[in-house]
Amino acid sequence: MAKKKATPTEGDNKDYIPEIWKEYTIEELMWWVINLTRRATHRLNKEKALEDIENANNYLWMMSEAVKEEIADES
Repeated sequence: MAKKKATPTEGDNKDYIPEIWKEYTIEELMWWVINLTRRATHRLNKEKALEDIENANNYLWMMSEAVKEEIADES
């Protein structure tokens, strides 16, 4: 059985500055989700479409975390 990742972006951590995604606004993260899912519907290559969906899911996770943090800050 494959080891479960701590976060959906864990495998990408070596390619990016740690937690740099936190600089995006919630709206910017939302647009990544929208654009990647829409692009997936345009793909003829199913592997690339699934990769777009996986990336969209990663941005959706980031957006969810940003919303949770905003709610916590308001408390």
